[in-house]
Amino acid sequence: MRVLILPTNISSISTSTVDALNKLPGVEAKSIIINRFIHQTKEGENCYFFESVSRRKRPIKWIFQQVERYFLFRRLVKWANIIHWVYDDIGLKKNEIKLLSRVRKPAVIEWVGSDIRNPEILFKLNSYYKKAFEAGYEYANYESDKVSNANQIKFKKLGAKPLVNPEIDLFVNKELFPIRYFIWPRMNLKAYADTPPEPSKKRPLILHSPTAKIAKGTDFITKAVDELKSEFDFDFLLLHGMERTEVLSYMEKCDVFIDQVILGMYGLATCEAMCFGKPVMCYLMPAVIQNGLPEECPIVNTSVEEIKSNLRLLLKDSELRYELGLKSRKYAEKYFDSYKNSERLVEIYKQVIYNQLADSGRN
Repeated sequence: MRVLILPTNISSISTSTVDALNKLPGVEAKSIIINRFIHQTKEGENCYFFESVSRRKRPIKWIFQQVERYFLFRRLVKWANIIHWVYDDIGLKKNEIKLLSRVRKPAVIEWVGSDIRNPEILFKLNSYYKKAFEAGYEYANYESDKVSNANQIKFKKLGAKPLVNPEIDLFVNKELFPIRYFIWPRMNLKAYADTPPEPSKKRPLILHSPTAKIAKGTDFITKAVDELKSEFDFDFLLLHGMERTEVLSYMEKCDVFIDQVILGMYGLATCEAMCFGKPVMCYLMPAVIQNGLPEECPIVNTSVEEIKSNLRLLLKDSELRYELGLKSRKYAEKYFDSYKNSERLVEIYKQVIYNQLADSGRN
């Protein structure tokens, strides 16, 4: 089976998936990544990256890049048995989209957040999100009912089948996509040292690394941290705008990781912290819990009002930090292992390919 992953590497989803798939027998995977951001890892001989090049400032390099990209894209689309989209078609050229529409390869679409998150739905489920949205929420210009519906219709026309988790599934139009495939994040556990917090540590380190401060509720978190400084002896690190590898180096050393208290679902940062064996504080809205989040999930479910009390509990009890760290790693091994989940992906790919062939035969 030959898999082509396009066109983004949000939270390093594409590179991690390519790496895992290529370790499975009978599977070849490659990716084409358009542009790169600091929260991604650039790695892997099977991943082709095309950085943004100015046509005006660097015309020769731009021409060579366009020629290389044109022939590589056509070759890999022809080579692939299935296309795995991550996020959206952002960055692809019109002729590339036309080629994909024309060849109609079997495809899956893995939406990850702002590309499908629908405020009209989420306002009814999450009051914290609604307040943040009205107070400078960083993704307000991206997230809308119109954008969510347009993206879904676009991938419906491309014949792609959705890969969902308990949050993303809330926004998928079930009439457009009656068939959806559930998949967990793919994390290379070997890349994360199992380092649960030492119970004997006297001065714990609390880490918060928001990609977007309003979306993550950073002001609420820092306020609670400041108020607890008179009660406990601890260190607090707020990392923002830092390379992913640097953030991971601090995450490995921390004793508590605080993800977000607004969005209602954990992201890849929480998954990475759990792989390291860290206790995690994060807001999980009821709709996500009801929509398939495993009961044994050890995340300390933390709303805006609960930040101070939950953090106080973790600062007070080093044994609890250690126990939750052990549970985090165990949970990550059960649900996030990239190789187990890639085996699940291959089964999904086979179903999608088979169903498209069956539909073509009926037509």
